[in-house]
Order: sequence, then C-alpha cells, then structure tokens
Amino acid sequence: MNLSERENRSVYRLYLVLFWILAMVFSWFFRKQGEFFLDDILLPVLTVLGVIWLVRHWKGMKPAAVLLSALAAWYVFTRLVNSNPFTTDNLMSVMELLAAVFVAFPLAASLGRRTRSRAPVMIGALDVFLLGVIAWIAVIASLRQELFIPPLTSNMIIGISDTYNRLDVLHMHPNLSAVMFSAAFGLSLYLFAAVKNKWWRALIVLGGVGLFFAVALTVSRTAMVVAALEAGGFAYLACFRRVKLR
Repeated sequence: MNLSERENRSVYRLYLVLFWILAMVFSWFFRKQGEFFLDDILLPVLTVLGVIWLVRHWKGMKPAAVLLSALAAWYVFTRLVNSNPFTTDNLMSVMELLAAVFVAFPLAASLGRRTRSRAPVMIGALDVFLLGVIAWIAVIASLRQELFIPPLTSNMIIGISDTYNRLDVLHMHPNLSAVMFSAAFGLSLYLFAAVKNKWWRALIVLGGVGLFFAVALTVSRTAMVVAALEAGGFAYLACFRRVKLR
C-alpha cells in the first residue's frame, strides 16, 4: 500500500469518528432512534475496525497503547464485578468505552502526515460547536428563567429544572453535562491557539464563553475547578509565551 492509499484510509477513519460524534449528539435528542443507530450499527462497526487494527499492529504497539488497553480491560472488569449506580453503567457503556479506546487511539496512530495536523482541529471544532450551541441555549434559557424544549421533541428540556434546581440538559445529571462542558471548554482553548484566522477565533471565543457559563450553571464544583484551572493554565502559558497566539 502506497502513501496516498494509507492517507485516504486515515481520512475515512477520521470521517467515521466525526460521524460517530454527530450520532451521539443525535441520540441525546432522539433516544430510541439514536441509540439503535449508535449501539446496534455504528459502535460494533467501529469496535471491529479498531480490533482489526490492534491485531495487525500489536507487536509494534508502544507501552502507552498497551497500558491504555490494560486500563480499558480493568474498567470492564470492575464494572462487571461492582456496577456504579451513579453513572448507571451497563454493557452498552462498556461497549462505548471499548470503541473509543480501540478506535480513537488507533485512528491517531494511523493518520497520515497531512491529516495528522488537521484531525485534532476538526474533531475539536465539531465538539466545541455542538456543545457550544447547547451551552448557549442553556445559558439564554436560564437567564430568561425558561425551559427550552428542542423541536421535534416533547419530553426533553434544557434549562434550570425543578428536579435538580441546577442546569438540566436533556435529562442528563448536571454532573455529567458539566464534565462534557468543561472538556469542551478546554478544547476551545486549544483551538484558539491552533487556529490563526481571527474570525474563527471570534467564534471559538464565543463558544468558549458559553461553555464556561454552562459549567457554572451545573453547580458542579469539580467541573468549575477544572474549568478555572484550564483558563488559568492557558493564561499562564500565553503570558510566558509558551503558547504562540500569533
């Protein structure tokens, strides 16, 4: 296989991961249809592709990849022995973890030189855009003291609910949505440094601000500390020119 063929295959893997992210967000709004597509079709395909890659490259794997596989196996074992009722772990959540470990990391290792520089920006931009839109909907709904009901849904809400008296995003526990918002906020800081176009940077800042306020509305102390450390760490690196912003 020549270089161009390997590059094309890595691009297909990248698009598959991007499509996976879109499918996951779709499943938040349309649980039954989204979970069927994600769990019964996409996740098995991604898992099989990841395992095939691991079998082919097992001998040349770096210690970090071996350790990651061992941690995934440890997680599966502990879930089977003692499930966590807070996160309602089940067999499908284990499948999702395995698909992430055996697809996302093999993807990074198999990317071609040209795609490798674009892939983190593309994946990060999609994640920040999707969660940034949801974050701003949540912030605006909270300021207006209203509950936003997404179109084509009847039992999904975004806003401060009576159930938690905290930010409720599509009936996810506030601590779980806080994890996603704080992770996306960290990605927005990375994108701000990676992208040089001022208009793209303006959109990234807009998304990052919404994500930061959404974290605060979840009232998750851990997520708020993480977001503050992310912002403080980025400011420190920028002030001491460890991160090039021009």
